[in-house]
Amino acid sequence: MWYWSGYGPSFWEWLVMAIPMALIWAALVWGVLTFLRSPRFRASQENPARSEPEEILARRFAAGEIDEAELDRRLAVLRDRSEQAAGVR
Repeated sequence: MWYWSGYGPSFWEWLVMAIPMALIWAALVWGVLTFLRSPRFRASQENPARSEPEEILARRFAAGEIDEAELDRRLAVLRDRSEQAAGVR
């Protein structure tokens, strides 16, 4: 038991306590950073209402590859198909 000798824990006793504690903190930080960088966490942060094909069309429109009429026509087709796949009419 400590402190019976009046000196307290020695250097080696502190080392035996400090190394596992440092490893525990390092593992905790690593786990949090891994979770925050995971695709699953990032996907939950994104807008779920916008699908990937709509994003592609938006990028093409922004780049000037398609005009507004073409964008509207293709978005209508995509949304109609997604409603049919979901069973909504």
